[in-house]
Amino acid sequence: MRNTSRHLALFALIALAAAPAAVTGTACPDVDGDGQITSVDLLRVHVAFATTTSDPRYSTAADVDSSGIVDGDDLAWVAMALGTGCN
Repeated sequence: MRNTSRHLALFALIALAAAPAAVTGTACPDVDGDGQITSVDLLRVHVAFATTTSDPRYSTAADVDSSGIVDGDDLAWVAMALGTGCN
């Protein structure tokens, strides 16, 4: 469990460093659908990271920007919204 927390923290830092300049047309990055952006959402993006629509691990919810690949942009959207909620 401890390594998972470290990995999530590292992913969040990387995502923040690579964060897109502005949110344009991206839905709330609540990957697990509970109305809050938490480390669980980050974990779900991490699990689906580097997958495309043809991959069995691909998650439509984790592909926050609907690009067809779960990548650093998706991670950045979730990391930037940590601690917030969706209306």
